[in-house]
Amino acid sequence: MGMGAPDGKKAYSAINVSASPYRLGFCGCTKKRAIITSLLVIGIWIIIKGYRSNDPGMSFVSVNGQRFEADCRPLYLAGFNTHDLVQAALMTTYDYKMKKSGKVRIREMFRQASASGLNVIRTWAHTNHKKFPFQEKPGHYEEETFKALDYILDEARKHGIRVILSFIDNWKYYNGVDQYVDWSSTSPDRGENKRPEDKDGDPTPMAFQDPKIKEYEVGRHSLFYTDAGSKEVYKKHVKAIIERKNHLSGVVYREDPTIFAWDLLNEPRCETWIKKDCPQLVQAWIEEMAPFVKELDSNHLVTIGSEGFFADDSELKKFNPQDWGQDMGQNWTGNHEVTGIDFATIHVWPNNWESQVEQAMQDGKNVQGSLFWRWNMPLFSHMGRGDYGVRPEDSTFQYVLRHTGFVNAMTNSQPPGQSCASECWVPNDSGWTRDCKHMPEVCAAFWDNKNHKSEGLKVYPTKSACCRPGQGAFEEGCSWSIF
Repeated sequence: MGMGAPDGKKAYSAINVSASPYRLGFCGCTKKRAIITSLLVIGIWIIIKGYRSNDPGMSFVSVNGQRFEADCRPLYLAGFNTHDLVQAALMTTYDYKMKKSGKVRIREMFRQASASGLNVIRTWAHTNHKKFPFQEKPGHYEEETFKALDYILDEARKHGIRVILSFIDNWKYYNGVDQYVDWSSTSPDRGENKRPEDKDGDPTPMAFQDPKIKEYEVGRHSLFYTDAGSKEVYKKHVKAIIERKNHLSGVVYREDPTIFAWDLLNEPRCETWIKKDCPQLVQAWIEEMAPFVKELDSNHLVTIGSEGFFADDSELKKFNPQDWGQDMGQNWTGNHEVTGIDFATIHVWPNNWESQVEQAMQDGKNVQGSLFWRWNMPLFSHMGRGDYGVRPEDSTFQYVLRHTGFVNAMTNSQPPGQSCASECWVPNDSGWTRDCKHMPEVCAAFWDNKNHKSEGLKVYPTKSACCRPGQGAFEEGCSWSIF
């Protein structure tokens, strides 16, 4: 997510790929919102390169004014999207004739991401293909698929990466908006209007070839925001996710700080050419669902999952990518003013995110980070990248590395607040060993400086955070001694 206030220059487009891989970003729309081993033997010392800690030292993220905070200091985000991780986690070498299982690939992905300095991932809290059953009918879940989601959260925790989970998807039928409408006991029966099969890959918005089919499907899609039965199915699903107990960590999801935030719905759309009052319907749905989630879970942040369109009656509609943006039922500013919505997102392809995202962060504006779309895992040897896939070996990933370095420097240059109980860990590179020391005097000196500035300062709230490869003080993590 790359994000900044609209400036009239290709604010974003789902089909306009620029030199930047960054797509999704965080910003705030009011002052209440945050806007998005080798072995060396020397005498009696054995020094091993790497990271030795199972405790990532995570805490819940909050919003303070227009910024995210964790461990009593600002938190800036550099991350990535990989929407279909649950499906990947279900893929075995035996069933799919792969060299490595999906779970192994996911562990490798998290290891590489953490070592690259990335600190957040956005993915789905469901599957989107009937080959991978999840919620087969309202309230009935496939336990093995839920365990796959447990695995993802547990691996993310071990690697110090927070997770944004999207409850359901606007696009794909399976476990998406349209299936919820079909599941509803109060929605009209489809009759002879059979739903067209989804195509693999990224969806083309409501791209039904037959005009009559398109009109029917788009109209039925809008029922999701008003139909009582559809809303009831959605609420039960949200409750099932939030109250899930991870079988690996033993932590209930609502009590797990690994989860950064909940997305109400990935890219909600309700098209005004078929339903004139779509903006009002989407607004009312958000006003109902955001407080509902907060009532179930007061620990985590909540956002919508919005693309960032401005409505037809908004003076900002000129900043939409094209005229069709005003017809998608979104009203970006109004939608994010809702009680229970903690921060805003926008799906954007900035032409130059150094000046848009990073400069805004440096200037203290309410841009809080970015996530690129999307990390591509090569599950099969012949597997391509698709339209937007990025892998660590790609030249594009060098932009990611440079950007994560900037973002982490922003976070780690400020110690925890004086009134907090957080510790003060700083790197100590002796030449022989790489270690982190608890030095409260360093943090005290920072706060004693009335300008609150210290060139090159690196400080961390826990030793594990300081020692974590990539995200911490050293590219390869702390070394540790046996003797």
